[in-house]
Amino acid sequence: MSKGAKRTLGIVIILILILLVVWMVYSNVTKETNNLNTLNTTQMESAESINEVIENQIENTTENEIVNTIENEEIEETSKNDTEKTEETDKEDTSEEETLSEDEKAIKYAKEYYEKEYGSSEGVNFTYDGVREDGSFIVRSGTVEKPIYFIVNVKTGEVSMK
Repeated sequence: MSKGAKRTLGIVIILILILLVVWMVYSNVTKETNNLNTLNTTQMESAESINEVIENQIENTTENEIVNTIENEEIEETSKNDTEKTEETDKEDTSEEETLSEDEKAIKYAKEYYEKEYGSSEGVNFTYDGVREDGSFIVRSGTVEKPIYFIVNVKTGEVSMK
């Protein structure tokens, strides 16, 4: 073979190798992008379903409060002195707190902590994200890109931001 043919063959082989490397890199990048999109979609669907459960629980709690209010009015009509009315109202407030599940309490404590730190939680979504090994709850807020995590001890009411 002549020098020109060897040189041309070498350039063709190098070009084929370069194209092969570019194709492999492109293939991996698109796979990773698809995996990230699938992961983000799954996280968003999970957050939406958790939000629906919380909204349903809030609606149920509101309905229970309305029923309790109607019952309270009936009790107040039959009650004779004001001190008995006050004691009954205090008992109902305590029972309402006891009807919340632990993850709902964790969300409530995280929201209160957020309001103390930032002033208002209006427009901020809080979702239950799991339980740690020590029994404390993880509550998530913020956006998918910049989440804020709270570690909540429901038994003591302590909240820390992670």
